Amino acid sequence: MVGCETADFLADRGKKVTVTRRGEQFATKINPTHRLALLTRLAQKGVSLLPGVTYLGITPEGLRIKDKDGQEKLLEADTIVLAAGARPQDGLGKSLEGMGLEVHRAGDGVEPRSITEALAEACAIALKL
Repeated sequence: MVGCETADFLADRGKKVTVTRRGEQFATKINPTHRLALLTRLAQKGVSLLPGVTYLGITPEGLRIKDKDGQEKLLEADTIVLAAGARPQDGLGKSLEGMGLEVHRAGDGVEPRSITEALAEACAIALKL
């Protein structure tokens, strides 16, 4: 999801973008309706999607991959964005607890996920207060 959203952002700024993935599908952790809209936008903007790749390395010329057919390729690039997962960001929560404050966590402070899930979690916390 993050790779495709970043591609959408970069394509809006006139960049030629290729998104690669080891898996066979893109934007799999997103609502199906939003996924379809995002993938449609990427196609309209000329973003290339290459599923099923194996990463061989980054060179000064770009990204070396093996495609799903087993062919080694160099994807020429002047910039490579790595979107390889996320971890909870809870530094603020820990700092506030250290000050003796009551802390309730939501969103990426608990686990990285969508804004919809984070808002639902925050609303549930607010209703309990």
